Amino acid sequence: VLTHALPISFAEHSVGLRSALAHAHHVLDASARRLAAENPDLTVEARLLRAHPHELVGENLETGLLVIGGPRRGFTDGLGLVARAALNHATCPVLIVPR
Repeated sequence: VLTHALPISFAEHSVGLRSALAHAHHVLDASARRLAAENPDLTVEARLLRAHPHELVGENLETGLLVIGGPRRGFTDGLGLVARAALNHATCPVLIVPR
């Protein structure tokens, strides 16, 4: 199950909710297609949640691997809130990938 979280308060004042949802669905659908193509025997389910991503990495997370995007290019602050929450609270292995 691929899960992508789009924060409830995100996008309404920046790119617009419709645009943010379209982009989130695009990213999630592309990931699901690629995963299914590379693993034909795997059943792939994609879910888009309206939640803050850091809320998904707590003790109730039921997954074998949590994959999170690393720091954005040009930022020197290190890991963001979601990655730090995952490293501190996820009950499964965490993979931080470059953006």
